[in-house]
Amino acid sequence: MKSTVILAIGIIFISILSTKTLAATGTLQFNPQSLSITKGQTLTSTIVVSSDVNINKVLAKINYPNTILKPQSIDTSNSFVTLWYQNSIGTGQGQLILEGGVSSNGTSGTQLVFAKINFETIGTGPATVAFDNTSTISQASDGTNILSEFTSAIYTVTQITPSATPTLLPSNTPTPTLNMSPTTTSRPTISITGLPKGGTTDTTFAWGIISFAILGLGLIILKNI
Repeated sequence: MKSTVILAIGIIFISILSTKTLAATGTLQFNPQSLSITKGQTLTSTIVVSSDVNINKVLAKINYPNTILKPQSIDTSNSFVTLWYQNSIGTGQGQLILEGGVSSNGTSGTQLVFAKINFETIGTGPATVAFDNTSTISQASDGTNILSEFTSAIYTVTQITPSATPTLLPSNTPTPTLNMSPTTTSRPTISITGLPKGGTTDTTFAWGIISFAILGLGLIILKNI
């Protein structure tokens, strides 16, 4: 009977420890975890923390390919952190170190915003952004590291596709057409019935001389009869 009681107490004790161990877990991840982006654009990656117990400090060491990504700035405006120990874009050698926490009894929750990292895309190809295995999430009660899982992100940076240059076609210029048909010019009709207004013409003068000559000839003929 005594051994049975001891065994039951042992089982209960182990269950309590197991329950406590299972509850004290924390995770780190990036949001979004995958993305396609064009070279030259700004990529924003958000670090989020989840924990079932109160935590008071997070140390996030982030590795990234510095031939593709270049840190521009770190945005902590929506962070749950109230006290920062390390918070800078680093030396550009491929690692960022962010460390911050909260005072008093700490905080807990799901998808808590830790910080946003703005990367400039300077190269092309797949870029893996990953947490270093020395990252930690500290439990508020005793400072124990409860980080149990961290997830990497893969961002694909593509080259800018040049736009097609439009081909300028020559405009249709009308070709001038030469008209080879002869042009008919109407000759003016000379009237001999009278003088035109404003003077005489050579034709009228000639008819006058002829008339005068005929008249003279007629007079000579009549005289000789």
